[in-house]
Amino acid sequence: MTGPSVVDPGLASERTQLAWARTALVVAANGALLCRFAHRVDPPTLGYAAGGALLVLAGVLWLHAGAAYANTNAALRAGRSPVRPREIRAVWVAATAATMAVGLVAVTAFL
Repeated sequence: MTGPSVVDPGLASERTQLAWARTALVVAANGALLCRFAHRVDPPTLGYAAGGALLVLAGVLWLHAGAAYANTNAALRAGRSPVRPREIRAVWVAATAATMAVGLVAVTAFL
């Protein structure tokens, strides 16, 4: 017997990677919608900037999903903990900032 071939029998890292990918897709869709309706914001450049920032954030999240998946699997195979608190804080700050930017633009657009 060579032992189990699956390091993570519950496939949690795969589910997490897919969740990040879905999040990136939703952020990209919101960024595209914000760019599409930026002409309703005064000044329109605010809407375009916020939409563009969301599109960039979506790309970063997409890349993060793949890198985090690879790092988690490498850590599990090496017997280390895959938890990285600094990375969790950075993602939280970025997501909070993006949400606040979208909220600001949305409030500005409908006032």
